[in-house]
Amino acid sequence: MPAQPSQPFLIATPKQWAAATSPARFEIIEFMASLGPCTVAELAFHLDRPADGLYHHLTKLARAGLIVRKGFRQSGPRPEAVYAVASANIRPDFDPATGKNAGPFRKLCASILRVTNRQLNAAIDARGQLWEPDQAKLAADHPAVKRLWARSETAWLSDADLAQINHHLFAVQEIVSRSRTKRRGRLFTLTTFLFPLVRSRHNSAPTPNRPSAKRRKKPNLEPAL
Repeated sequence: MPAQPSQPFLIATPKQWAAATSPARFEIIEFMASLGPCTVAELAFHLDRPADGLYHHLTKLARAGLIVRKGFRQSGPRPEAVYAVASANIRPDFDPATGKNAGPFRKLCASILRVTNRQLNAAIDARGQLWEPDQAKLAADHPAVKRLWARSETAWLSDADLAQINHHLFAVQEIVSRSRTKRRGRLFTLTTFLFPLVRSRHNSAPTPNRPSAKRRKKPNLEPAL
C-alpha cells in the first residue's frame, strides 16, 4: 500500500521564497529531507561542506519556517541541535495558469539546475568511484541498471501520452519518497523537468506550402481510359 503523503508545506511568503531560492539552502533542504532529523555535523558530512558555513543558511531556513529544531543529541562533551524539514512534502506556491509567483519560481528552477549541474560534474569527475565492487556485480546481473542518466527528449505528446508520462513520474516519485530517510544504499539525486515548448515568434502553426495560383494545375475531370 503506498505511503500517504504528508501535509504539503507551501513556499508562499517572500521570506520563504528568499530562503528556498538560494542554491545552497535548496540543497540543504533536499539533503535534510533525505537524511531525516540530523545535526549540523551530520549534514556537513553528507553535503561535503564545512559545518561553520552552514549555520547562516540554517538560521535563514529556520526563520522562514522551512526547517525546525527537533531537540538536541549528545555528541561528545556537549549536545548538538537536531534539525529537520518542516514537512516531507514542501512545494512551491506557483500557479502556471495565472502566473502566480512566476518570478520566484523561475529563480527556484535556476537554483535547482545550478545545484544539479555541480552535482553532475562531481559525479562525472568521480569516474571509477561510481562503480564499487557490489555495483559491478549488480551491473553484471542486471545490465539494464544504470547509475547515471543524462537525457533530453523533445517529442510531440498527446493528452493520453502526457497522462501516461505523469503516471510513470508519480510512480518514480513514490519510489523516491518511500526510500528517503532510510539511510540504506547510496544517495542519488533525480532532477525532472517537463514543460510545453513555447514559440514566441509564431502566433499560429505554419501552414503547409502550396503551389501558387499560376502554377496550380487544373484537376482532370475526364474519366480515365
